[in-house]
Amino acid sequence: MTQIRRKKPLRTKVAIFVAALFAVLMPQAANAFPVTLNSVFGWTDTSGAQLKAHSSTIFQAGSTYYLIGDDMGAYNATTGVYNFGSFECYSSPDLKAWTHVGSVLTASDSSELSSRIVTRAHVIYNASTSKYVLYATNNSSSYTDGYVTTATSTTPCGHYTYQGRYRPAGYKVGDESLFEDSNGNAYVIFSDYTNFATLPLTSIPVRIVQLNSDYLSSAASPTVTFTGCREALEMVKRNGVYYLAYSTCTGWASNDNLYRTTTSLGGTWSSESALAPPSGSNTYDSQIGHILALNGPNTTSYLYIGDRFVQAGTQLNESGFLFAPLTFGPSNTMSLHWYDSVDTDAAKGRLVGTASTPVDDATLGAGDRQFDLHGAWATDTTCYGCYQDTGHYSTTAGDYYQVRFTGSEVRLYQPETPYQGIEAVSIDGGTETQVNLYSATGKWGVNTISYTGLSPATQHTLKVRVVGQKGDPSALNDAVEADQATVTEQQTVNDQTTGTGSLQFNYSSSWTSSSACDGCFGGDEHYTNTANATYSVAFTGTGISVLNGIGPLDGYATFSIDGGSATTVDMYSAQHEDNYQSFSVSGLTRSSHTLTVTVLGTHNSSATNSYVGADRVLVAP
Repeated sequence: MTQIRRKKPLRTKVAIFVAALFAVLMPQAANAFPVTLNSVFGWTDTSGAQLKAHSSTIFQAGSTYYLIGDDMGAYNATTGVYNFGSFECYSSPDLKAWTHVGSVLTASDSSELSSRIVTRAHVIYNASTSKYVLYATNNSSSYTDGYVTTATSTTPCGHYTYQGRYRPAGYKVGDESLFEDSNGNAYVIFSDYTNFATLPLTSIPVRIVQLNSDYLSSAASPTVTFTGCREALEMVKRNGVYYLAYSTCTGWASNDNLYRTTTSLGGTWSSESALAPPSGSNTYDSQIGHILALNGPNTTSYLYIGDRFVQAGTQLNESGFLFAPLTFGPSNTMSLHWYDSVDTDAAKGRLVGTASTPVDDATLGAGDRQFDLHGAWATDTTCYGCYQDTGHYSTTAGDYYQVRFTGSEVRLYQPETPYQGIEAVSIDGGTETQVNLYSATGKWGVNTISYTGLSPATQHTLKVRVVGQKGDPSALNDAVEADQATVTEQQTVNDQTTGTGSLQFNYSSSWTSSSACDGCFGGDEHYTNTANATYSVAFTGTGISVLNGIGPLDGYATFSIDGGSATTVDMYSAQHEDNYQSFSVSGLTRSSHTLTVTVLGTHNSSATNSYVGADRVLVAP
């Protein structure tokens, strides 16, 4: 739902006729998304070679996206860390297909880079110098000698000229990040490791320092935001609010990433909140790497890009990424949910998906959303690329596991490695499908098979059987690994699905349909400001959530279930928001229900109109 479509409502008969004529004569805009991003991504580039760019940054130049990150270099068995090898650059027109361009900085570019931990590349463009400026952490193996490394290039993916290293305002640096504000000021954000060896981890400061105009040195005294050992610091500014997200310090292992907010970089920060609640999700087994703003003409969406590190020694280059949209809510909240896939139109700033529920193989039992193992399954505690770093495996033909669930979709995620064999998969006792899990190189979190379009209110059973056969003559074993399943419980109903039946929007008169809403689900919506206009949605399930746009032109509406008491909701917001959850109810008896939404035709004193939009509903079975 965008403000543009509400600035000058058509009121005259002539205007209505002209609008109708143009609707007939002009080609209709397609709302299909150009690209669907898989949530777990990142093993190969367009040539089929292993993608080597971790702890990375993604930025846009023109119509092309660039990814710059670590080729993890040579593993140092003595220190247990990777020394810097190079930063590699990949380009993409759509965030999905990545082409390797080349190395942009290597250990041989300076003696200050060799035999050091150089990581966390960040790039911003300096318009005053017409150069791309790269920052990275530069530290010793003990993390007690930290600097920021700087390098510049006249092109986004060319070779960057090493400019040196320094300590912002004299402080030793742990993890660092770059941020450019809307006024053009640039900042380096870092964990202050000056007293890393002596301070308790809870007392390590996080600092923000403004950079000089060339972005190659610090300009001012730092601001201490808060204390506590924090890594992977990433900041975005949205509607005048700064959001700083980060990881706690747990090495390569994932943890519950957190965030804080403020309206002034020199002001007070909020308390910490979990980025991916509930506690214990470990941010869906990822560590924040970058937040990419997709700026469209009418809306902006934010894509979370997390590193899913494979912790074991030389396997770090097999690490992948987690892609998911960030959701913003009332009181400046920000949250991350699991999406199996995300429909993406970067040019219009659109990210749309339906959240799913991950099920880890460590959740054992014969109940709903549990792994029910039968046979000689062994616990794999060293499966560092598996979801939450654990798995179960078997090489015994005929062993199987089942996952029971209620929902409309189920997806299976598993490793593909040289040790894997062939499995047979079925749903609800149907025909088995054989899946080959062999891969010459390690691939982790691969969506190996999916079942969609299932009856959402029925319990289903996914069964996976060990065949006992290698996936390739060169395979090292014939194992099958149980790792992760995801279940989609909710059904999505778009506002353009109209009628009087179940899972349809039933509109009264006075509603206008628009297909020019870039931020809306499907790129379309209905809206009206007519008092007592209604829509209803009949559904069978245990709950329903309503998502629509809110903004400065919006007013009041009421929501009710089955003709019961009405809840009044104010759709006003000083800044425009799409995909806002305006109403939700759960815990209903699983039977037929009807949601009714009524437009009141009134608004608060800050709003300039009383519009209410309809975009989509999510029905829980």
